[in-house]
Amino acid sequence: MIQYNNTREYLRGLINLAYMHVGLPLLLFAWIYLESTSGQLSGYLGRVLSLVVFFLCLLITFVSVYIGQQYFNRSLKLAKQQPTLREKLAVYRQAVSTKFFSFSIPSLLVAIGLFLTDNDLFAILFAILIVLFSINNPSARKIAKELGLKDPEREIVLKGIDFPEQGAYGSS
Repeated sequence: MIQYNNTREYLRGLINLAYMHVGLPLLLFAWIYLESTSGQLSGYLGRVLSLVVFFLCLLITFVSVYIGQQYFNRSLKLAKQQPTLREKLAVYRQAVSTKFFSFSIPSLLVAIGLFLTDNDLFAILFAILIVLFSINNPSARKIAKELGLKDPEREIVLKGIDFPEQGAYGSS
């Protein structure tokens, strides 16, 4: 388990984790999209096969996002049952990581789909995935709300203060 001194460090680590999951697909997609718009990319698949690949990517995207969200919801229930704030946050971090991984896999597939087909539908699908990443971006308020934290744990998360000593407020 990664140790943090306070919730500000924890949140920064969580945000970095989220950016890592969106960064690689975004870089790959941006490069492919720029190649496509400059005329350097013509696509390798015909029109009909292009649509088949798009609908396959769409299906994989929905399934991956759904599975990631279901895992997140189950993990959130588990996190709420943890006895200490540190343990709640550790389970929450794993849940967020898995959810973002479930968003990054289809993002990579969409970028590859754009490369293979040069079809603008992939750009629209990628934009939708970026919106999903943005909506699910972690914040202190979101963590406190999703974990159902009550004072004083809520204040610790919202204010980014140091974790209390072992046993204080039932948290460590």
